[in-house]
Amino acid sequence: MCKFNSLFILFIGINSLLNATDALAYSICVKNYYKIPISLDEAGNIFLRINKILEQQNHENCHNTYFDKNIEPVSFYDYELPSVIASKEDFEKFTGKSCIHIVNKILWCGDGMVFPTGGALGCAPISGNGIVVVRTYTGLSSTITSKVEPVTWLHEFGHTKGLLHNTIDFLDVMTPGISPSTTNLNEHECMILSGNQSTGAAIPDLSLEKNSLPAGPGCETAIGIVSVEEFVKTPILGSYPVTTASLYSGDLDKVEKLIIDPEYSEFRPNITALLGVIGNKGTVRLLAGIIDSPFVKKPSDADIDTLLAAEIAIGTIVYRNNLPETDVQVLLRAANPAFWYSKLISFNGTGNQISQDNVLDNQGLLPAERGQSDRMSLDDQDIDNIVNMLTSQALKGYAISGSRSVKKELNAFKSASNNAAIPDEIRNNYNNKIDEIIELHKKSNLDGALSTYY
Repeated sequence: MCKFNSLFILFIGINSLLNATDALAYSICVKNYYKIPISLDEAGNIFLRINKILEQQNHENCHNTYFDKNIEPVSFYDYELPSVIASKEDFEKFTGKSCIHIVNKILWCGDGMVFPTGGALGCAPISGNGIVVVRTYTGLSSTITSKVEPVTWLHEFGHTKGLLHNTIDFLDVMTPGISPSTTNLNEHECMILSGNQSTGAAIPDLSLEKNSLPAGPGCETAIGIVSVEEFVKTPILGSYPVTTASLYSGDLDKVEKLIIDPEYSEFRPNITALLGVIGNKGTVRLLAGIIDSPFVKKPSDADIDTLLAAEIAIGTIVYRNNLPETDVQVLLRAANPAFWYSKLISFNGTGNQISQDNVLDNQGLLPAERGQSDRMSLDDQDIDNIVNMLTSQALKGYAISGSRSVKKELNAFKSASNNAAIPDEIRNNYNNKIDEIIELHKKSNLDGALSTYY
């Protein structure tokens, strides 16, 4: 199965109109996080390319459906909504919203799953509003990302209309692992998109149904057996190819050397994810060293994705090898916001120090010395977003580790939250996030850490 089971609910502000030719037109608004630009022309071009996909089908219902490229002006949001989807709470802030929202990263798209590398291209509920998508993806060139956008948007829109994944035709728009070439639509899918058939009708079961589904690149069957160097360079656009990855267990020493090879720096997220599948106790020490290391320059997207992958990989390795509690302690450190704030404070481009009154003082961590002005290129919101991603992912890695202390520690976190003098909304959101992590822990204990991979 391909890595990204796209559930990109592009059901944004849908105003359905019938024109004189009985064609069904969808008019969809677009809102972007203010640091992720998209112009009106770019958005219109994506809808134009969606229309071309519909026109190339052999089914009349697709020909009678189109998306209006003359959309309302693209608008942006800043602080009122998350720029990173790291939990169910983050995602639910978009449900009920009528526009396609472009965010920075999607690390949650349904309970009981983790993204070992990269995250999702899009996410949305089945038969409901609330679409979030990304425009960039680590490991993918801007050209490939641009080419897959219309497929992603149409795929997710299909989910909002009730379509599930098509696991029969891997060139179908609704296949779990999308790519620029997955542009087929069958007659049933065209009928649903055109509004000429209800999803309640008796139809073949073509997909695995979830309340919400992620979209991403790559297919296990498409990768095949290549050298490990080529494997880690291959973008993973669908479900993570665990079976294929496990075949490289004999290359562990080589893979561990690749992760510190400067020539492979842009592929480190994929290398790290592979180590999660084939690594051993020594690999945990290597990855823990990466997490504990200070930033010597502003972290790149690949740097952050490597850390996110390392947190999941450590939990997976500990579970697979039944390692002791001491091997997951790095994840508990990484789940503390103060751990990451102390590393990132040097790159605060606003010149404002983050108040230590607002972070937990754990392990005696103190703010790092301020760097030179040319290194200060993250503002407070950038740092908050990075910390949110890394702490959430560390908790997920801890949850799938099989550690016998997970439930006790997580319940202790909830108890501390309940006793803290914080607003009820923040407390409830935090406790709900912990409940999600506990459920992830239960799934991992039942079916194994790798069963949680998407």
